[in-house]
Amino acid sequence: MKLSFAIKAVPLCVVVLIALYSSVSHSPDSIKFNLNGELAPSARLQLNWLAVELALDGARTQLRQNALEANANYWLDRLLATGDAESAWQRYQANPDAPQSLQWLSMAANSNIAAAQYAFALLQTHPQTKQLWLEKAAEAGLPEAQVALADWHLIQQQNEQAFPWLVRAAEFDPRSQTTLARIVWDRGEQKRSIELLSKAASLQHEPAIARLNMINTSPPRAIKDTINFTFDEQVCHQRVGVIANGIESMMTAIKQVHKFRQDERFSDLGICLSDPIWFSKPLECDVNWNDERRLGCDINPLSESLINSSATHLIVVAQLGKANAQTGVMFLDAADEYSVLVHELAHFAGFVDEYALNKRNADAYCGNIKATNLVFDGVIAYSSMEQVSMWQRNPFYTGIYKSNTCKQSDVSAYKPVGGMTFMEHHDTNNIPAMYQSLWRGVLIATSGDRPLVRYLSTNNAVAPQTATGITTRLSSGMNEQILTAIPNETFLIRSDFN
Repeated sequence: MKLSFAIKAVPLCVVVLIALYSSVSHSPDSIKFNLNGELAPSARLQLNWLAVELALDGARTQLRQNALEANANYWLDRLLATGDAESAWQRYQANPDAPQSLQWLSMAANSNIAAAQYAFALLQTHPQTKQLWLEKAAEAGLPEAQVALADWHLIQQQNEQAFPWLVRAAEFDPRSQTTLARIVWDRGEQKRSIELLSKAASLQHEPAIARLNMINTSPPRAIKDTINFTFDEQVCHQRVGVIANGIESMMTAIKQVHKFRQDERFSDLGICLSDPIWFSKPLECDVNWNDERRLGCDINPLSESLINSSATHLIVVAQLGKANAQTGVMFLDAADEYSVLVHELAHFAGFVDEYALNKRNADAYCGNIKATNLVFDGVIAYSSMEQVSMWQRNPFYTGIYKSNTCKQSDVSAYKPVGGMTFMEHHDTNNIPAMYQSLWRGVLIATSGDRPLVRYLSTNNAVAPQTATGITTRLSSGMNEQILTAIPNETFLIRSDFN
């Protein structure tokens, strides 16, 4: 009677397991046979484990699959205890926020599971460690890791290291095809570039479609061609030619010019931007032009054509670097926002930065120059009083306010408006009515002046960051800065834009 009761109290599945274990625990063939039969999930998992203990082929894979289907982490943890990295990866994927998740992921990554290596890389904060794990995953053939590694090198401005990974990624990824197209175009491989763009466009990649359309509607020119800038406006005190240096720069230039022409703040100033042009052979540009830690390009190959053009000023949109404006020439990063263009255009009219200049520049220029938007209490204070008198006659004048420009020097700078303007932070978009009025006055006074020609005449040898009131000439091979107070002169203007 007691025996009968005890047997009834034991679940049927356990009875089956006991029977299975006693009959097949030492028989691989029996285990395989029973695994192919109808079993309850718990019974199947028990039998899976027996197969793992006997090291049967595929036993671990089958146990992981069955455990996942049954949401039975117990068996995955048992596999983990044996050093099974796939179980660690499976556990991480199922619960990446668990306390042990990083341990699981590390175990999987160190066991050469490519997807785990990629996930582990994304969690790293140290650049070298991140790159190391991206490389492991990419070299293992993981597509998303190859794309990410190419992007990583591009972010680090390591185009040569990015190139082979871009080539691999371009086999399947339209975004990488478009990026590679830009690089090979700059290398002179226009045919290959168009093939890559066409491949990406066939996958409905919008950026590739846009670039193909741009190439067809605004094809690049040869550098030896005569430059004829096209200006839409009738009245132009400044005719600013726009040159783009490559596919991406041309896309940016077209957008920037369109935004400027739609900007009502400039509707009556008389600043005219040309339709952008670009060349089949890119200009030589550098992020550290002349060791000045800013963007620059060699425009000497265009000198004769530019001098014979109608442009008074020039904008060169290049791929990468710190935006700056010099004597009639602006260099703009293709990634710069429209507000940067506006900020730099103001330098063409003698506006000076209102953020704190570094000490070297502050000591050199504060109190020694004349600026459209600033006066100083330094050496040329008499000139400052004349300028303040002029400001006071302006209908938009409200007073004199301290500017941050000369904080790092012993001289103070003052501006005719209160608050923060676009000359202190370009993205404020605040161009006070007073500044628009001053800007218009400078443009009228300097209409017809061509500082671009002066820039070219110095063979691109220019002084460091300065403001209105400084011209530059070559003397015995050296730059000589000459103070001048001629109001209708367009002087060397150089931003220190950060």
